[in-house]
Amino acid sequence: CPQKYEFQYVRGLPMEFVPDYLPFGKAIHEAAAFFYRHLKETGLKAPVEELTASFTSAWEKDTQRAIRYKEGEDQATLKEKGIQMLGAFYEKVNPRMIIGVEVPFAVDLANQKTGEILPCKLVGIFDLIESDEEGNNIIVELKTGSKRYSEDQIDLDLQGILSSYALQSMG
Repeated sequence: CPQKYEFQYVRGLPMEFVPDYLPFGKAIHEAAAFFYRHLKETGLKAPVEELTASFTSAWEKDTQRAIRYKEGEDQATLKEKGIQMLGAFYEKVNPRMIIGVEVPFAVDLANQKTGEILPCKLVGIFDLIESDEEGNNIIVELKTGSKRYSEDQIDLDLQGILSSYALQSMG
């Protein structure tokens, strides 16, 4: 929306509210980053209580602003949902060798036909980079959406292609 862009980026006005999924996803990502960093540094899973404490701390800090919750949800119900999700994450996740957690990148974009470097960069953060037994790097992207991606959404989503491009560009 051009008007939203004007207000947010040109005028620098604060948002009237944020949708609940933004602080929720941020808190889940912070807890997952804590989990992966601890595992990388120690070789052991942190206790689940520390994982949920990391989420709770981030959640409570980020929900001090105006948030618009979905019908039937509030700060407490989403906090409980996050704790439940992290419990399932803790039980089921089995990462390979962890190469990096929350790895920032900025790579040149090139015109594929001419090789010309474009005047902008591709900038982002890899949630997790793992390595398999053969030494292949694997990018892991955490999603907290309430709906599973359909095959069409996966096929049309550019994030995987852009992440692969960035990883290859980084060598």
